[in-house]
Amino acid sequence: MTDRPLAQDKAIFRSPKPPSRKNIVRNIFILTLPSIFIFICLLELFTRAFLPVSDYPDTFFHPVLGNHFVPDQTGTYIKGKNEEINANFRINVQGWNSPHDYTEAKPDEISRIAVIGDSFVEALQVDFDDSFPYLMENYLNQKSAKTAFQVYSFGHSGASLAHYSKVLAFIGKKYKPDLVIIKIIHNDFMESFEGYGRVDNWSLKDQGGTYLEIEPRPAKRLWMKRLFRNMALARYLIINQDIMVKIRFIKDIFYGDTRKYEANISAKKLDAFPKENIKNIVDYIFQQFAKEAKLNNTKLLLVVNATRYSFENRTGNKPLLAERLNKVSREAAKRQGIPFLDLTPSYKRTWTGKPQSFVWKS
Repeated sequence: MTDRPLAQDKAIFRSPKPPSRKNIVRNIFILTLPSIFIFICLLELFTRAFLPVSDYPDTFFHPVLGNHFVPDQTGTYIKGKNEEINANFRINVQGWNSPHDYTEAKPDEISRIAVIGDSFVEALQVDFDDSFPYLMENYLNQKSAKTAFQVYSFGHSGASLAHYSKVLAFIGKKYKPDLVIIKIIHNDFMESFEGYGRVDNWSLKDQGGTYLEIEPRPAKRLWMKRLFRNMALARYLIINQDIMVKIRFIKDIFYGDTRKYEANISAKKLDAFPKENIKNIVDYIFQQFAKEAKLNNTKLLLVVNATRYSFENRTGNKPLLAERLNKVSREAAKRQGIPFLDLTPSYKRTWTGKPQSFVWKS
């Protein structure tokens, strides 16, 4: 055994020299980022090859209709771990999810019905010819021996009462329907106020006794949505697995400023909103409904949804939020002379006969 110089022993235990900042940056660009890119590409290929990835129709900004579907698209909308929702969509040449391409000219023997609403009417969750407007169309035509009925649906996800008013004006002039049915959901009320709904929809700003109409504007980060829409991996995580509900900051990044209020899960915020404000804005919008219907010589029917939750969950005699909103709507419709249909009795009869959940699992 030979003795080594002390300097050699120290060299053995000396800590390695830390890499310079220049080397760290170089390693990130040369090694780390390419590795991440290759990994994402492999995941993308795997997703396209082996997973049931949802499609989602591309959109563009329309100055009146806001966020609107690009015409002439087809695909399959899939949602849920077990593909609970698996439905075909068909975006017609006018940009609406429908089995029909819409024509402005209307033969005299045709009774044309237009249905306006939000995602309940847009109905990506069921096949495009199985949504309630077209079930209604088939039913009417089967029952009618003389008059043919034609139903056009104008559904826009995230739309509000204020937005419906502009859609009514747009389609009334363009398609001249004999009857317009406006399907109202309970999140439509608060989303009509500026700052509570999507910025790419119409909204109203209270100015003390009257309202200023706020025009829709393109949402931020549309480039990100278009990028994700072209990536199977992104669509699988965002639509199939609904990752944005589970991880909030991803939702904030993805939506940007399009949604400041999530009405489907924030009913307490709506319940705390001043009732007088709701009453006033409903009066104003229903007055606009009546004005547009008269201007275009069309009949109008307002249909208000029941609560989306099973009646079994109700406790006590206090009116549900949905019932209070339905009452406000019923009274406002009466003041404007607009026919009104509350679906609560139908929901209740259905549940009493066969108790069931009225909400999607996913």
